[in-house]
Amino acid sequence: ERYAGTGMISLEDPEPGVTMVELSKRGCYAFREPPSELEHPAYEKIFGTGAAHNLALSFNMNVDLLPGLDRLCTRFPDTPVILDHVCHVGIRDASYSNDDLDTLLRFARHENVMVKIGPLQALCSRRAPYLDTLPLIQRVIEAYGAHRCMWESDSGGPIEMEDPLTDYPAAIAAIRDHAGFLSPSEKDDLLG
Repeated sequence: ERYAGTGMISLEDPEPGVTMVELSKRGCYAFREPPSELEHPAYEKIFGTGAAHNLALSFNMNVDLLPGLDRLCTRFPDTPVILDHVCHVGIRDASYSNDDLDTLLRFARHENVMVKIGPLQALCSRRAPYLDTLPLIQRVIEAYGAHRCMWESDSGGPIEMEDPLTDYPAAIAAIRDHAGFLSPSEKDDLLG
């Protein structure tokens, strides 16, 4: 069995691509980057390296920042990109807007963009058994496909679980036992 890590690349690194490749040799295959500086010139090298070496770029961002990311995803369509925390739809505001959700769903046109589904304790009512998150999850999976989505526990944040001993199993059960819109293989894709 093998573990992989997520790293960070400084936008001030004079050779960010070289740093990414070196870190990938040590098991770091994704890099979380600051979404507030998407115009920074280093992103050209970072996205180019991501495409050339199949190294993912992970963004913890709100949907209102997607237009800047759209420019880079369009220019570098082969770069794997991960949107953390459902791109904050349902996290900033538990009663998310359809406009925010529609913005995220339209972004599915970028074939190498993936979405982390969760953490369930931070979405919608924020209470186990998390069944009220299923309509949101269904729409995201319908747009991206289960193979481009991954469940994230993130038990420590952005909103911590009240009781991880019960909340963590409830979050898994919401998908495994209650997401009737998913086939068994799609559940396997999502839960890993």
